[in-house]
Amino acid sequence: MIALASKTTQRILRLLAFLALSGLMPGNTIGATSPESTLTLKQAVQIALRQNPDLRLAANRSLSSEITLKKQRGVFLPDLNITTSGNRQAGKSVDPVTGDYTASAYTRFNLNASSSLTLFNGFANTANLHQARENRDAATADLDRTRQGIVYTVAQEFLQSLTARSFVAVEKENKQAQANLLQQITAFFKAGRRPVADLYQQQSEIAASDYRLQEAERAHQVAVITLLQSLGMDPNLEVRLTEPPVEKMVARLQEILDKGIETEGSVLDRADITAQENRVAAARYSVRAARSGYFPRVSASAGLGSSYSSAIPDSDLSDQLLDRNLSANVSLNLSIPLFDRGQTRQEVAAARVQLENQELDLERQRRQAKAEIRQARLNWENAARQLTSAGKQLKYARAALDSVEDRYRANAATLSEVSQSRAQYRQARYNQVAARFSLLLRGMEILYSRGDQQTLTTLVTDSTVQTAATPASKGDKQ
Repeated sequence: MIALASKTTQRILRLLAFLALSGLMPGNTIGATSPESTLTLKQAVQIALRQNPDLRLAANRSLSSEITLKKQRGVFLPDLNITTSGNRQAGKSVDPVTGDYTASAYTRFNLNASSSLTLFNGFANTANLHQARENRDAATADLDRTRQGIVYTVAQEFLQSLTARSFVAVEKENKQAQANLLQQITAFFKAGRRPVADLYQQQSEIAASDYRLQEAERAHQVAVITLLQSLGMDPNLEVRLTEPPVEKMVARLQEILDKGIETEGSVLDRADITAQENRVAAARYSVRAARSGYFPRVSASAGLGSSYSSAIPDSDLSDQLLDRNLSANVSLNLSIPLFDRGQTRQEVAAARVQLENQELDLERQRRQAKAEIRQARLNWENAARQLTSAGKQLKYARAALDSVEDRYRANAATLSEVSQSRAQYRQARYNQVAARFSLLLRGMEILYSRGDQQTLTTLVTDSTVQTAATPASKGDKQ
């Protein structure tokens, strides 16, 4: 009983945490008695930007690079060390006057302070500092690109979940239509107007429709689980997605794309390209740091120390530490490399190979970015044409279905013709739903491929409504 109560409490706490993080309260959901929570595209993006594991890892890498940079800056400062030691010595010694053995005990104490500073090490410290700064900038750019990817991925998975939900609605509508047709065929069969084969064939169609509905519901559930994982949330949560104003967002995208043309500058502004440019610069500084092995080293050190011994007669602690035993030293050290078994030469060669690799990666990423922008634009144009074609296909498929159903009721068409026409109509509904969401997604793909984070984020947050939009199809309910 205790374990059961504990599990129930944990589930309640997870649900409350979800409501708090997404800004949803029970009074704001659609249907106060529903156990599901509504989730808009805007809320999904905001939750992902707070909780997505990949984004948090990228933030930690950025923070780690900042710490490394601070450590490298500290190399230019002198160090300061204080060391101390003490001992108690007891034993017997010979008195040089009397020749007698006498017992004695002495206390010794040493105190030293030292500091050292590297004056010149072949510009290694300077090169390492610049390298750390470039790596920090690269990690920051990677964080920006990861944030862009999270926004695009969440929007993509959100729209894919809505598409899957609309497919469920299409299958429910088709199943209901098939059930209505079965009633007609049953009546016709009883009246002797249709053979028993039509009855069996329609029953088979209903079974197939039920199978497709189950598959569509499973695909929808999988899509929602994938979305919740990207949000960093419990996949067991029950949520209902609120459809954004797709047509409004597509119109806004069209305005944005009509104003801006993908140029060379848009490629260079991408955060991942900037990050790779920083890595190339860091690799150049790595070569400089490796070449420092050819130069001499100059360092300076200073020290201050004193000691105390109880064996010294007529002298107290302060007298010995601050006067009699006080000492100081200053040194300047020069080290000239003559032969290091070729280690510096090999390190320079390895650093140059790494630099060339980074430059090749930069060239490859630039070409890939240009191809992604071009492909995204082609995908957008093709999606627009597909949406137009899908609309026409749906219109004519609906008209054809109505016509063949009328002919079937008039005993002028066969059931096979009705089934074929309904299958074409159902496929047209699928195509129209997919094309509608695909056009919006392809527009977002252009913004992501260009690295336009501000426009992409603004589109998916400011253009999203909090209330449910008009369903894409009849019976679009979970």
